[in-house]
Amino acid sequence: MKYKLITISLLFISTSLFSQRFFDKVVDSEWKGTGTLMKNPSNFTMHWTRALKKKFFKLEFANNFITSEAYYTVANDSIVEGYWFDTRGTHFPLKGTVSDNKLEIFWGSTTTEQGKTVYTMNDNTIEVIDYVLSNNKYAQFGNASYKKQ
Repeated sequence: MKYKLITISLLFISTSLFSQRFFDKVVDSEWKGTGTLMKNPSNFTMHWTRALKKKFFKLEFANNFITSEAYYTVANDSIVEGYWFDTRGTHFPLKGTVSDNKLEIFWGSTTTEQGKTVYTMNDNTIEVIDYVLSNNKYAQFGNASYKKQ
């Protein structure tokens, strides 16, 4: 019985230590996608790297309208915090959760626009859905399907 508990404990620890998080899967990679933005066809790119002494994950993002940079840090096992900057001159805080195949980010504040973006990874594809908060409800304004380059 004692050996079974040790084996199960070691299996749990090794699974936890070696499971890849979303960021580990996307870092140092370029992603290109197509989808819609405000009901119009659009092209998208994402490039993920480590930044600022490897304490942050940096997203360089572009679509037909803006380019932006976002910096994310994992505050604890699954909580993510960060900041977004774009060519509209907009910047706002980011907060959300991360797991192996999903990143859900709530962005903005009561003094800026607010919304959420959900990234879902399957193999070498990332599906992204963007929502804006309007009248206390999330309304989808964009979606894209990205392929790893």
